[in-house]
Amino acid sequence: MNRLIIGGAHWVFIVVIFGTLICSCGQRHSGASSNKPQPTYLPEEPMKVGEKTVTVEVAKDPYDRARGLMYRDAMPEEHGMLFVFDYPDYHRFYMKNTRIPLTIAFITEDGRIISLHDMEPFNEDPRHFPKEKALYALEMNQGWFERNKITAGMRVLFPQSLSKSEDDQ
Repeated sequence: MNRLIIGGAHWVFIVVIFGTLICSCGQRHSGASSNKPQPTYLPEEPMKVGEKTVTVEVAKDPYDRARGLMYRDAMPEEHGMLFVFDYPDYHRFYMKNTRIPLTIAFITEDGRIISLHDMEPFNEDPRHFPKEKALYALEMNQGWFERNKITAGMRVLFPQSLSKSEDDQ
């Protein structure tokens, strides 16, 4: 009669593996913070808006533009997000999963502010768009433009990373 005899070290290994499998099968995810959507933070750069210098995160690709300022609880006062599009258009904005009230400035390719719009948290109505085609949009905390006397028609100087190199011209 053949018998399978398991030595001490092998027996411990089998018990540990079996115990791990049983424990992991019984675990349930409690919706802890690891499953909660997290904000995306992009590299920061200085930008001039009127006479004020602010720090902006630059959203250049479709994923970063779509994600924007979602899931954030606050934004420092002199900070914002600059959205850079591939071509000028009537780009629409809404506030899906955005917790902080914002004001958006739509900006032409040459840096002229077209219009300003206040946007309320979680409002998914895409009714915020420029009066003419814009290549850029700048989101700041709601009221920032008014407090700093920034109005339509004023100019911005874009971050250094958006400057065209001589090779591009």
